[in-house]
Amino acid sequence: HDHTAEQILACLSADGVEVKPYLQRRQLTFLSSVESYAPAGVFDPEKTTALLRSETKRAAGQGYKALRFTVEMSWALT
Repeated sequence: HDHTAEQILACLSADGVEVKPYLQRRQLTFLSSVESYAPAGVFDPEKTTALLRSETKRAAGQGYKALRFTVEMSWALT
């Protein structure tokens, strides 16, 4: 909630990371807390787990040996 995807991309770019290729290949993606945790308006652990499994399967299918998730959880405090 504190930083937008655009702000994070700007920080990565400022640090010398060329983000465009990663975004184009979907190696780097951003999801909102609603998209990730509460697509129906309430937290749904099963849907969140399904999303993580789907992304893991997609990455493995593209030949990647690892997948990293980073989450920001301040939304849960409200």
